[in-house]
Amino acid sequence: MKNYFLSFILGSLILSISCTKEKTTIGFMLPNMLNKRYEVERDLFTKKINEAGGEILFYSADNDALLQEKQLDEMLQKGVNLVVLDPVNRFTAAGMVRKLHNKGIKVISYDRLIANCQPDLFVSFDAHVIGEQMASYAISKKPYGNYVILSGDKSDINAVWMNEGFHKVIDPYVKSGKIKLSYEAYMENWSEDDAYNTMKKYINYSISVPDVILSANDNISRGCINIITQKGYSPENIIITGQGAEPLACRYMLQNKQSISIYKSVKKMAALVAELSIKIAQGEDIAKIAPTTINNGKFDIPVIFLETQVVDASNIRSVVVADSMISEKDLEY
Repeated sequence: MKNYFLSFILGSLILSISCTKEKTTIGFMLPNMLNKRYEVERDLFTKKINEAGGEILFYSADNDALLQEKQLDEMLQKGVNLVVLDPVNRFTAAGMVRKLHNKGIKVISYDRLIANCQPDLFVSFDAHVIGEQMASYAISKKPYGNYVILSGDKSDINAVWMNEGFHKVIDPYVKSGKIKLSYEAYMENWSEDDAYNTMKKYINYSISVPDVILSANDNISRGCINIITQKGYSPENIIITGQGAEPLACRYMLQNKQSISIYKSVKKMAALVAELSIKIAQGEDIAKIAPTTINNGKFDIPVIFLETQVVDASNIRSVVVADSMISEKDLEY
């Protein structure tokens, strides 16, 4: 009888401990939800974390750095084991990383590399390569004439790196005189409106359009295409690049309004980071996961870069639709 009660008590204790064991909680913080990609990443990341037996705390900051900081405080009050952070501002987000590290919580810098601190891991796509891919395509089509460069938000290191990629390819042509770089600027928040107004001023001043617009993403491309069309010019005669392969950009490519977009499989990135989040939160060695590093201006950060691909009208279906980022219906116009 004593053995029976002892077994019963021990069994109940083990059951109680197993039932009260906390799940691994991962924080996922995005800068906004303005693009379809972020919806895809949020949903897939959540699915993968839940499948791994973890829980997720998700926040979107509406491109407001102060709001993102407040969201972090709220997340910390709820309790979190690791945070995946895509910062609104890569500089001010350093304080968020330090706050998390002070509490012993690791941080994965997601898509955008956070500056002036030491995030534990950076996972993204190589923006230098993306800039080179865009510029190389443009050179292959028009190795001469007037070029305009419209880069992304300068507070985002990806925009700076992409700009460096542009220049690595086109500078020899500029130096030789084959290409004239007639205008260059960064667009705040990668904004369609900024691109629209910038290109409007360019057209009004030049009374013409450039031969090539190295546009850093599809939002910027869209702003350019809109004003070019409104001014009575034909975007079909201009090489216009982009990034993201958004549904409208894909339709524009089929209509020859936009030349290319750089496709980044954010689904692969979100799935990979979800998997790594659980492993790192549970103690796996980051050096084994990411043996290479990249410098964020102050520290060498372990990094994983995923591949990117040039997409045009000829391979939208075999690349973007095949990856289920858009549907055949999204291509209708």
